[in-house]
Amino acid sequence: MIKISTKGLYGLKALYELTRRYGGQPLRIRDMAEMHDMPVPFLEQIMYSLRKSGLVESRRGPHGGYVLARNPSHITIGDAVRVLDGPIATCECFQSGRAKRINSVRISSCPIAGVSKKLTERLEAAFDSITLEEAAQANLEIEGGTHDEHH
Repeated sequence: MIKISTKGLYGLKALYELTRRYGGQPLRIRDMAEMHDMPVPFLEQIMYSLRKSGLVESRRGPHGGYVLARNPSHITIGDAVRVLDGPIATCECFQSGRAKRINSVRISSCPIAGVSKKLTERLEAAFDSITLEEAAQANLEIEGGTHDEHH
């Protein structure tokens, strides 16, 4: 649904840090967890999901860790939220993960299906219009160009 979960927020924070370091050294889970006071085991699960989806890659070795799999200008906030929290939707009727038969039954009996469909389309467009690169830049502008590691 609309609210981004703790998993989603932690994942976006991790992606923010990987975006800031794009093209540089991999970042370890432990370091990301310390930067944003996130539990390491939970962040490990999140990074597994992001890696499985193809948004990040893991590098082994003494200088190993995680890096973005693609340029941050080609990954949207929508891409990340869908991996971490599932479909972007205002109503269960429009969650793409459900069987079509169930959707059509739910939609036909939903009194707000029309407005929910329009809202869902606009939300998806909004999430998909912001890249990780743009999100990181906007955050840096808010911070005045500095990075406060305890958000």
